[in-house]
Amino acid sequence: MTTLTEERSYHFADFIRFVAMCAIIFQHSFIVEKSLLVADSSSVVLFFFLKVIAKIGSISFFLVSGFLLSSALERYSSKEYLNKRVKNIFKPYILFVGLYLMLDCLGAFFGEQRITSFTELPAFLVSKILGILFFTSYWFIFNYFISVMLLLSLRKYLYEKWLGAVLFCCTMVYSLNVHFEFFLPHHTTAFVGFTFFLWLGANLRKHEGAFWSFIETTPLWRILSLVAITLSVNLYETYYLLEKGATVVDSSLKFTNILYAFSVFLLLSKVGSKVTFRYLNPRDETYPLYLIHPLFLKVINYALLPMLPAVSAILTINQTSEVSWLAILLYQIGWFVAIYSMSLITVKVILYSPLSWILGKQSKKEVLSPVQSFWLFINGVRNFKL
Repeated sequence: MTTLTEERSYHFADFIRFVAMCAIIFQHSFIVEKSLLVADSSSVVLFFFLKVIAKIGSISFFLVSGFLLSSALERYSSKEYLNKRVKNIFKPYILFVGLYLMLDCLGAFFGEQRITSFTELPAFLVSKILGILFFTSYWFIFNYFISVMLLLSLRKYLYEKWLGAVLFCCTMVYSLNVHFEFFLPHHTTAFVGFTFFLWLGANLRKHEGAFWSFIETTPLWRILSLVAITLSVNLYETYYLLEKGATVVDSSLKFTNILYAFSVFLLLSKVGSKVTFRYLNPRDETYPLYLIHPLFLKVINYALLPMLPAVSAILTINQTSEVSWLAILLYQIGWFVAIYSMSLITVKVILYSPLSWILGKQSKKEVLSPVQSFWLFINGVRNFKL
C-alpha cells in the first residue's frame, strides 16, 4: 500500500487540471448552428461524439477540488480556507465576470439586441447578469462556491456515508431531469448537482491508501476498457436524447456521462502521478485559462467576425454546403488550438507581469515579453514528460 505524498498529490492534480481544462476549452471553442449541422448525418454523429468525449471537465474539477479540499482542511479552519478561496478565486472571478458583462452590455448600444430607450437598460442588465452566471462558462465558480460553503457548513459530517448518499440523490434528480425536464435541464443551473463529486473527492483523499492501492493494482487495460464501455453508453444516451428532441443532450449530469467522467478520472489518476510539466504550469495557469478563454470567444465571435465578413466566411460554417464530417473535425480542432494558444500566451504574459494580481496570483520574479511567451509556446512540444 502506497501513501500519497504531497508532491505526488500535486502531480496527479496538475495532470487532471491540464486535461480537464483542455476538454473544457475544446467544448467551448467551436459552435455550429443545429439547423446547418442536421444537413449531414455523419456531421451530427461526429460533432456530438467530439462533444461527449470531452465532457469530463466539470466533474473532474469537482473531484480533484474535493481531494485537495480534504488535504487543506487538515491545515486550515473552515473560515481560513474560505477566506483563501475568496481571495484567490472569487475576487478574480468577480473581475472577469465584470469584464464579460461590459462586453455583453455593449450589445445594448451596438449589437443585434440593442435597446431602444434607457428605460430598458435595467432589465437588459439583469438578463445579462443571469445569463452570465447560469449560461456561460462562468457558471462553474458560482456553483463551486455553493458546494464548498455547503460542505464547510457540514464539515463534521464530511466523511459520513449518509451525506454522500443524500448528495448523490440530489445529483440523480438532475440526471433524471435531463429526460423528463421538470425544470431547466441545463447542468449550468444544477445547484447542489455537483456537490456529490466534491464530497467524493474529499472521501477518496480520506481513504487515499485504498484508493491508490486500487489504482496501482488495476491493469491499465481494464481502466481503458471501462472508459470505452462508459463512453459507448454515454454516446447511446446522447443520441437517444437527440432522437427524442431533448432540450439538452450533452449534459455533464447525464447518468452515463457521470460514469464516463469518473472512469476517465481513474485513468488520469493512474497516468497523472507519473507526469511532470516543463513549459506548462497547470497549478498556476488552469484557473486563469478558465477566466480568460470566454473573453476571447466573446470578442472574436461577436465583435471581430461580424465586422470582418470575409474572415468570418473562412473561420465559420455558415452554409449547409460547407457541412461535412471532415469540416467539423478540422474546425473543431483548429478553433481549439487557436483559443487555447491565445489564452495560454495571455495568461503567461499576465502572470509574469505586475498585473498578475488580477488572476489571484503573486507576480513572478522574471518578467517575460509577449514575444518571449509566444516562442516558449512554440517550443511547448517539451511540455511534459512521462
